[in-house]
Parts: sequence; structure tokens; C-alpha cells
Amino acid sequence: MNSLRLLLDAAKHYESSPMLHYIELAIIKVEADLRKYWGESDTHRPMIRRQFEAVLRCARMHRNNGSNLVASEFFRQARELAERERQYFTDAEIADLGRSMQEAIHAGTAEFTRVHIEIQIPNELVDYIRETPEQTVQAIVSEASTAIPNRARIRKDVEEGNQGAPLQAMIGRTMVGPGKALGQTVGPEDNVKLDVDFRAVLQTLVLGNGVAAAIQKAAAQIALTPEHLVVPLAPLALEEGSLELVKHGFGRLIAGDPISAVHLLVPRVEDALRQHLNQVGFDTTKNRAQGARTDDATFGGLMHAERSDGRTVRDYLGADLWEQIDSLFARPTGPNLRHQFAHGLARPGHCTPTVAGLVILVLYQLAAVAARGWSPA
Repeated sequence: MNSLRLLLDAAKHYESSPMLHYIELAIIKVEADLRKYWGESDTHRPMIRRQFEAVLRCARMHRNNGSNLVASEFFRQARELAERERQYFTDAEIADLGRSMQEAIHAGTAEFTRVHIEIQIPNELVDYIRETPEQTVQAIVSEASTAIPNRARIRKDVEEGNQGAPLQAMIGRTMVGPGKALGQTVGPEDNVKLDVDFRAVLQTLVLGNGVAAAIQKAAAQIALTPEHLVVPLAPLALEEGSLELVKHGFGRLIAGDPISAVHLLVPRVEDALRQHLNQVGFDTTKNRAQGARTDDATFGGLMHAERSDGRTVRDYLGADLWEQIDSLFARPTGPNLRHQFAHGLARPGHCTPTVAGLVILVLYQLAAVAARGWSPA
């Protein structure tokens, strides 16, 4: 029993030192194992509850000291533990943890230092305007077909850069958004994937900005119209109503109304993807309620669909285009356009000509896939 008393005294000591909570967690675990070894029953629940309280004390200490971003991480860890051992926690406790984490992230935004990096892009690299509207559209389409980021090459660049800063490449990162944690990396490989995503998205945003600017200038200079812009989408064989919405979105971009343009155009990527995948043999529905109800597949369901012959949407689109669409429209750590607009989270700052331009790029890329069909095995 002397061993148990020593553990109890140690745990009590570390309760008053939340910064050393990880030592308290280990002590609590050893104590529970010892009690179980001696034949005591119900040792797991008290261990979990005490570990939970230790993490919570650490979160509250950081919050009280004004370190809200750090506090949000410990509130996240406490919630993760509570969700994993759900039987020992009430709904009210889980909800309170969620609110505490949101409040900490909101308060923690003031702890960020805004960093501006100016990138000079030569005008000739994004100058797609030609003598006629048709030639201008063809220049944009040609750029779209070659502008899909090559992630293998980007990964090689990232890994070469990491050799010069190996410690930084190993440190975990937490990505936060308004009131929530968007993701977390664990180890070098996660960091590489995140950096590849970031560079690929940045490349596409730069091109999207150039495409949007070219369209607006061409409309003023050489009478480019929405009718010119929809011609390359013919291989997708979109329904008439879908094409009309795309055309209207193009018109609002030309008119200098990016808010309307983006709200019209962003959903059209999922619309076009759904229609075309159905045309090439993918099931774009999902059965629910034991087959009594059929729903349209979610965006994630579409992206991960598989045909009866085992071929996937990733096989059809190609790995780089699949990754591009997923990172732009579905990943929380990217622009997450589908989520922002489908769930009413978009604000005027999300509705830029650049976003409209990158949607146009993706629509043209999907049209090129439709014209190509299945790549040879």
C-alpha cells in the first residue's frame, strides 16, 4: 500500500501543476493498473475521468493565462478523450467542451501575426487575350489543360526544401478556422502532404486570378460573351438548365458581380461532375433506409465512387486532377469551396473573381476529361 500512497501523493502534487499534466496522466494510469492488479474492479472509469480532469485543468490554465490557441488544443484533447470513452460522459459535457474550444479559437485569433508575402507575376504569364473571343477562349482552355498541378514534382520540391530545415519539417501543425480546428499534422509525412496541398492550391489560385482578369478584359476589349465561354463545355453534355446557370454565372463575372458569379458557379462543379460520372457508368446515388429510399450521393461519395468493374473516379479523372478538385472543394485545410457555399458559410471575402476563375479552370478540365474519355490502361 506504500506504493499506492506514493502514487496518490504524486498525483495530488501534479494536480497543482497543470503544465506538467502529462506526468499526472502517466501516474493516474499506473495507479489504475496497480489497483486492477490487486483485484479491484471498476478501475477504468475513475482513471478516464481523472485523466479528463487533468487535461481540462491544463486547458483552463492556458485560457486564464491568455494563451487561447494553446488552450483550444487542450480542450480538443479533452473532447477527443471524452468522445473515445463516450460512456463515461454526458451530452452536456461534450457540448460544453465544443463551446469552450470554439470560444478559445475565436479569442485566439488575436494572437496571430498577419504575414503578407508579395508575389510578382509577369503579366505575360497570365495574358490570355488574343485577337478574337474564340482565340481567347482557346488560350484559356489550353492553359487549363496544362495547368493541373503536378503533385509528384511539387512533393519533390517540398522534400528538397525540408532537407534544409529538418526540425521545422517534423513539428506538428494545427490549422484553425473560424471557431474550429480544421486539421492537425502528426509527423513529417503529414507536413509534406499539407505543404504539397498548399503549393498546389496557391498555383491554381494564381491561375484563377489570371483567367478571371482575362475574361473581364476580353469582354471589354474584344466583345467576349458568356456564349463564347460555354462552348468548350460541350463534351460534358450538361443539361440545358445547368448550362444556363453556368452561362449566367459567366455573365455576372463579366459584369463585375463576383458575389453572384461565384454563388452560381461553385455548385456547378459538383453538378457537372455528377452528370458526367453518371454518363460514364458510375452510380451517383446512395440507398438509405434498407433500400426504401434513394438519395443523391454526397460530393465525397461522388469523388470516391467505384464502378462495378473496380475502376474509380480517381482512375477516370487522373490522380492530379482528382487531388486538385478534392483540395479545392472538399478538404477542410483548403479553400473548401463546396462546404463554404453549400452550408451558407461563404462571406463577401470568399466571393472573388479569383474563385470564379479557378471554377472555370476546373470546368474546362472536366470537359477535357470528357472529351478524352477513359485513358488507355
